[in-house]
Amino acid sequence: MNPEIMGILNLSPDSPVVSSIFKGDIERDLVDRAERMVEEGASYIDIGGNSSSSLAIEISPLEEEKRILEAVKILCDSGFQVSVDSWTPSILKKALDLGISVVNDISGGSNPEILNLIETYKPKYCVMHQITKPKMHYSVNQNFPHLIERIVKDLNNVGEYLISKGIPKKKIYLDPGFGFGRDGHSNMEILRHLEELKFLGYPILVSASKKAFLGEYLPNFNRSQKDPRLYEATLAFNLLLMLKGTSVLRVHDVKGIAIVRDVVKEFFNVKL
Repeated sequence: MNPEIMGILNLSPDSPVVSSIFKGDIERDLVDRAERMVEEGASYIDIGGNSSSSLAIEISPLEEEKRILEAVKILCDSGFQVSVDSWTPSILKKALDLGISVVNDISGGSNPEILNLIETYKPKYCVMHQITKPKMHYSVNQNFPHLIERIVKDLNNVGEYLISKGIPKKKIYLDPGFGFGRDGHSNMEILRHLEELKFLGYPILVSASKKAFLGEYLPNFNRSQKDPRLYEATLAFNLLLMLKGTSVLRVHDVKGIAIVRDVVKEFFNVKL
């Protein structure tokens, strides 16, 4: 009962979680920000420059590169375990050349160029389940029948393919894709049946921090990710994820999640 924490450091101005956007000077302030996240309990620093929000503007690979690669180099050179949240193969290749530890791919493992990069560089690889292209998750129905079976099957197919290419199972992280066009009921169904994904034997990584679906369980929620109550909702939901045996929690507020984790860990060390 000791999940690792992946702290989110956004370099996209389109991120709906404004507090996670880095606004300092990259050369002067970035390492301090990352060090603070590690001191608070993060094992990984997740860098993203292309927001996956359905409301975010589309940007070119060149713009994404300008936003993140300098930061990636600084953090890798400084010894941090860096994750890059991107579905652009050319960006991921350059980031892998700089020494990142994790590829965080929300495209569902659908891009063979990315899978080839994983085979070649062999980083830790997180594959998130969704139907359709990134940023377009509301364009198709994500709440289809037999949702759990489909998530388990699709992610296992990606995992088995990578294993056949020599990637150790322990380096393949499965993310069921909380939020991303799914309604509150579907998200709770995924949580309730998370053991079915965990049963496959891969580590589970979940990103469920300040997402709008958490507000569906709150009174008078207007679907704004600026609602301050999403902080407490995130703590509660991630507590449930810990109890379900999630391996990595990707969050905006590292300190709060780390405190919850440490209390939960201590609880399980006590015989009642």
